[in-house]
Amino acid sequence: LKLYNDLYDELSEKDRSISFEVIEHTEQVIKKAKAGDGKAAYALYKTAWVSCSVGRDPDGDYKYDISRPQHDTAFYKQCIVVTKNLQKNASMWLELAAQAGDIRGIMQYASAMKTINSQKNSNGALNSDEVEYNQKAVSFLNSAANQGVLDAYINLHSVYSSDKYGLQDKPRGHAYLAAMALIDANNPYKALFDESEKQLNAMEKIRAAEL
Repeated sequence: LKLYNDLYDELSEKDRSISFEVIEHTEQVIKKAKAGDGKAAYALYKTAWVSCSVGRDPDGDYKYDISRPQHDTAFYKQCIVVTKNLQKNASMWLELAAQAGDIRGIMQYASAMKTINSQKNSNGALNSDEVEYNQKAVSFLNSAANQGVLDAYINLHSVYSSDKYGLQDKPRGHAYLAAMALIDANNPYKALFDESEKQLNAMEKIRAAEL
């Protein structure tokens, strides 16, 4: 779970407000997530890491989050219990969100690849769990790419261009950059496309064009 904790970005006020609603209606949100609601699953994942307090005052008392009155001790205790329970299954909530096609869930799931793959076996090879995770992440990213999400194309290019993920295929990675031009005529990543193309030999360029 430390993996996902490291990836956690501080919640915006809107996210925090949603998380407080999740805490008050946890069982209902869990039912929705397990029924395939990607937004619900992602809300559970984010809520798992919400801070129930923002520190302690000089007397040692909790300073409650600005979204809640300081005297609401019952809610604070409820928040602690709920978030701890959600953290136990944080990886599951994130995967459910990605499986359901939630773009935020997909991009968060894929961003964990670098962290996971920094923990290789002594011989430098990926273990079976890492391979499985990478394959799922690529599948989710393709789902996002099919929805026109440019960041998914960039991530897929990175995955296939690197030898870190056990999926290196430079022509395929280059093909994702080429596909971006069909989505965005301005092609903000033209410099990256040009650099990628330089890394390919003649045969690889032909294969990339065919993909």
